Amino acid sequence: MTFDKRQTAIEHIRKISFPNRDPADMLTTAWIDGFDYALDLCITLENRLGQDETDPNPEFSGTEATS
Repeated sequence: MTFDKRQTAIEHIRKISFPNRDPADMLTTAWIDGFDYALDLCITLENRLGQDETDPNPEFSGTEATS
């Protein structure tokens, strides 16, 4: 999967583009929106990956490192 950061930023800026808005404000808002999107994606992926690994009764082989 390829992720084009530049195109994604442009799309976010276009979504929030309003007349008479400061360009710095638009970029900041786009950055925050993109950060929220990335964080939501990470949480979704973590939840999907973690579902199979959650075992209430794990079995150990005895070959694990001991502290």
